Amino acid sequence: MERPSPLPDHTHVRQAIVVAVRAGVPVLLWGPPGEGKSRTVETLAEALGWHSETVVGSIREAADFAGLPERTPGGIVLHAPRWAHRCSEAERSLLFLDELTTATPPVQAAMLRVVLDREVGDLRLPDTVSIVAAANPPEQAADGYDLAPPLANRFCHLWFQADVNLWCDGLESEWSEVVNPQDPIEVDQVTAAAVRADWRRLVADFIRLHPDALRDQVTVETGSTAWASPRTWHMACRLGAEAELSGVEAEVIHLLLAGTVGEGAGIELLDHYRNRRGFDELRSMLDTDDGTFPTGMSPLWLHAALGSIVDLVAAELSEARWSRGIRRLVEAAETYGPDVVVTALEELLRLRKPDWVLPDGIASFGRYLDQVGE
Repeated sequence: MERPSPLPDHTHVRQAIVVAVRAGVPVLLWGPPGEGKSRTVETLAEALGWHSETVVGSIREAADFAGLPERTPGGIVLHAPRWAHRCSEAERSLLFLDELTTATPPVQAAMLRVVLDREVGDLRLPDTVSIVAAANPPEQAADGYDLAPPLANRFCHLWFQADVNLWCDGLESEWSEVVNPQDPIEVDQVTAAAVRADWRRLVADFIRLHPDALRDQVTVETGSTAWASPRTWHMACRLGAEAELSGVEAEVIHLLLAGTVGEGAGIELLDHYRNRRGFDELRSMLDTDDGTFPTGMSPLWLHAALGSIVDLVAAELSEARWSRGIRRLVEAAETYGPDVVVTALEELLRLRKPDWVLPDGIASFGRYLDQVGE
């Protein structure tokens, strides 16, 4: 993974790690040697109060992940190593796969089932085990190997490089404050389920609009980090929902999405998310006088938002709701121009009852009012 420019805010990176760990999505930290990746993961486990296990790929063999075979009367049994049993037996565990790019290709292949299927030999790791990995870029790793695309596609990729001020704070506090995860926001199960379902619809809607984004054309050179596939889009659903439930900033959501489906697709999905949230704002602004029409919408979503105003007003038609709808179109016209909103305006005016008063500001649409006989 190439060093991004500019570097992401280190606080946002740490928050993204916590979100991924809580969501149960494997996360891979890329960065130069000696930046504190291992210490950060260890401190995170301590702060969460979880059991942690560190497994270094360069000193392991494929059997340490695929299981050591033993012939028994009942067939071949694949025994999992003790580290896997300790993770499985603890109440909550963090499995840290360190020095990933120093693992040989056969070891990387054996890790595939561990990272995605959570299986070590015949032992299945429970959902209480979260997976974090760390890697140096191959050119900076001792006897480094490129990450195989199938393994890379199982992670959310984040670039990790120590922040000067945070490193100094950590040194003074003996690293007790390297990662200080906030307590998750308390939400009821119904709300959490609704947010997760909303993210699944959000991603499905995005892919329907952009079907070519479902999968990238991947080579060994381009597939060692984040790239789009049906698997990673599903991971993006889980990360987006967990990030929203955690109340993190949009910059953290961007890191998680870009680290899962790639930078370009991640930015487009984040725009899609923001525009969809704009629709929620529109619904509330038709029920109250609070807020104004969202700015910065793409042409595609602006058209959809204007159509949504008409649909929402028509679904629960009343003078107050209709009047607010007209005012929102006036606000949209001030930002995007009257030509953009004229179709929606005509449709709302056709819904008007004879005794309903036109709201202030609509006079600026004089020639459009003439066209519809007002």
